[in-house]
Amino acid sequence: MILKSLRNNPNITLAGLYRESGFGHTTIQDNLNKLQNLGIIKRIGSSKLGYLEALK
Repeated sequence: MILKSLRNNPNITLAGLYRESGFGHTTIQDNLNKLQNLGIIKRIGSSKLGYLEALK
């Protein structure tokens, strides 16, 4: 679900991911960290102005 959301809207915010998924902050953040560690998503730019990109 996270990858689908990132592919459909690369500029989606964490709050947008929470709303779309219905999961809490910790669950979304843990899954984003796992996806980054596996090389499936990548952070582009700064933490404030950047975005996450789905690589696979």
